[in-house]
Amino acid sequence: MKRLSKSVILNLMNKTLNNTKFNSLSSRLQNLILGITLTVTISFFIAAYIITQQERKSYSVRESENILKTLSNNIVTDIASYKEMSRLVMTQKSLVEFLRADINSVDISLINDARYGVMDILNVTEGVDTVIVLREDLIMLSTNRFTYSFDYDLMQEEDWKRDIYDG
Repeated sequence: MKRLSKSVILNLMNKTLNNTKFNSLSSRLQNLILGITLTVTISFFIAAYIITQQERKSYSVRESENILKTLSNNIVTDIASYKEMSRLVMTQKSLVEFLRADINSVDISLINDARYGVMDILNVTEGVDTVIVLREDLIMLSTNRFTYSFDYDLMQEEDWKRDIYDG
């Protein structure tokens, strides 16, 4: 019996050593797989975060460009409508009479007639508050009640007049 128990003990020890080696190999393999899995998962989340941030920046840039294009188009459209409105104003009969009148014949009634003629045109348009018309002799009319101050010295310079005539 003693012999059996020695052999059983030896057998048990061998099995235990084999199991420990197997367990140790199995746990190393498990740790390696777990490490690879964690590395891949962390890399995925970092890559997803970086891509998301780049897309946000790209979206912001595209949105800003679209807003700027829209604003630019609105400004161009407004300027075109102001040009058309200016053409209408400049062909208004009482305004033409005001502009062509001799300096001695310009009186408050001529100015008011021209003002009301311009205001008739402004009433059917939107976005224009005031129209100011200056004659070469610096007699002016305005469709608004506000008082404006002008640099009359600048208005007498040839460069300023040339810009007006060129326009």
